[in-house]
Amino acid sequence: MSKTHVAALAAVAVGIAGCGGDDNKKSSASAPTKAEFIANADPICAAAKAKSKTYTNQLDALPQSAQVKDTVPFLQGALTTTRAASVKLRALPRPTADKATLDAYFALLDRALVAGDRLLAAAKTNNLKTLQTVGAGNPKLKADRKRVAKQYGFKHCA
Repeated sequence: MSKTHVAALAAVAVGIAGCGGDDNKKSSASAPTKAEFIANADPICAAAKAKSKTYTNQLDALPQSAQVKDTVPFLQGALTTTRAASVKLRALPRPTADKATLDAYFALLDRALVAGDRLLAAAKTNNLKTLQTVGAGNPKLKADRKRVAKQYGFKHCA
């Protein structure tokens, strides 16, 4: 696998990192404000990104002779980290007035996790073509997610 492929895979792994997952919402006696939600969500995302960065750094350190299957532990680590963060993020009570925006945000995060699952499956079967195909769609997904997150006011969940 060339350095270009490793770099592309690392970019995809970073695109996965963040928060997302099952749509389990806790109800709350009083919904938090937008500022309270962001204050609770951003630290979860910041911790997930920091942990996922170690996997990205390991991907970047792979030799040029590495095979796609050599990326499996790093992709698995990034996905595990993201899923753990998603459980915490989705458990947070949400501002009622922001339902549509947060639904759009979580939908984009869910798509990132699906892409991550596809990458992991491709890596497990040493399938460079699928890895490249999935990776090709990641920049737009990442840009869309970042745009929605920034518009909402997230600092670390973008």
